[in-house]
Amino acid sequence: MAMRTQLLIMLTIFLSMIVSHAQENNTHKNVIYLSYGTVIFSDQFSLAYERTIYSNTQLSTNLKVAYGRYLSNNADFETGATVYQQYWSISGVQLIQFVEVNVGIAYTEYILARGFNPLPEVDYSAKQQALEFYGNVGCRWRKNSFLFRFGIGNLELLYLGVGLSF
Repeated sequence: MAMRTQLLIMLTIFLSMIVSHAQENNTHKNVIYLSYGTVIFSDQFSLAYERTIYSNTQLSTNLKVAYGRYLSNNADFETGATVYQQYWSISGVQLIQFVEVNVGIAYTEYILARGFNPLPEVDYSAKQQALEFYGNVGCRWRKNSFLFRFGIGNLELLYLGVGLSF
């Protein structure tokens, strides 16, 4: 738990430095947004920060860090299926006009689903961790400082998001 707290403090300091730099230069190279994703048995909320590292009129390349949390009743999954709890990710985002393609890696925490036929020797409440592929494809619309996005991804599910650029 202490490592998470330290990581959160470092991320907060880093983001505040970037925000203050952007405000000094009056540019829109930073984006922060909330996303909600869903499929039939799972929902997720995520908070993401992006920083533009290259941009021209048609193309933009961003670096993204995100944290996501899942909400699930865990009852409708097959026995032994992966039920995500939360994830932290870092990825590259390629924007081509209004299309976004996101590819990266995520550190995930998950449990195994009890399902309808649980095995007695398996601890289904034990949290497990893994590094996994992180990606999505979607559309993004930005007007002044407002951002709206939607699409599909492996950890963000079918998602909608809103945010601010600064």
